[in-house]
Amino acid sequence: MVAVISLRKKTGAWGRTLSEYLRHPVMLSSAAIILVVPIGLLIARLLEFSLTTQISTAVETIVVNLCWVPPLVGWLMRK
Repeated sequence: MVAVISLRKKTGAWGRTLSEYLRHPVMLSSAAIILVVPIGLLIARLLEFSLTTQISTAVETIVVNLCWVPPLVGWLMRK
């Protein structure tokens, strides 16, 4: 949200702000993570995946920890 407000101040218009946001790969990857992780967790719960052991809890934590994706996308875009 801070990025959108900062981008809004820079561009001066909400339409242009959203346009630039949607064209920026790092911003898109961040938005995708925000949407995909909760949906994935919901699907896992609906498929009766339960956190009954520490191993299953660790596996879930590793799978949903996608904080490395936006920096990777940024790094790949600069190369």
